[in-house]
Amino acid sequence: MNGKILEVVFVVLIAGVAIVTLAAANNDKPAEGLTVGVYDSRSIAVAWAASTHNDEVADAMKEYRKAQDEADAERAEELEQWGRTFQKKLHFQGFGEYPVHELLEDVKTKLPQLAKAQGVDVIVAKCDYVADGVKTKDVTMALVKLYNPTERTRKMAESIMKEKRQPFETLIAMPASH
Repeated sequence: MNGKILEVVFVVLIAGVAIVTLAAANNDKPAEGLTVGVYDSRSIAVAWAASTHNDEVADAMKEYRKAQDEADAERAEELEQWGRTFQKKLHFQGFGEYPVHELLEDVKTKLPQLAKAQGVDVIVAKCDYVADGVKTKDVTMALVKLYNPTERTRKMAESIMKEKRQPFETLIAMPASH
């Protein structure tokens, strides 16, 4: 019986090595015909911040005014702290490379149609490496349009792509205004 178990373990082990070897060999091949849609996350932050999807701030401001009217100093301070933290996060998203995936949540259901219309198979913030045979296409402004921006917001979203991203040290030192 022990010999049979060892034989089965050996066969499973050999099959596993073969599968891993084949998978590694296939990963070295370029994904011919794949088109990756890339976007500038800062433009998404700009478009989102000025959109109707940014209802968190309006809701927090209403709650803050209510706390002030009711002389609830503790709640008012809590909301002020939330505002400062929220503003810092927007600075990181709007001027740096902080992820914006949660800002895309409200338009997520529109991404398949956008991808099809743009002729892309994948949408990502950036590619650190692109294999031969893989194409990239900037879909930033197509994503920005999903937020129904005003002309002013659209121009801001477009112009920020020309600016250098700010380093962490600069972003962390930015004051949070509210």
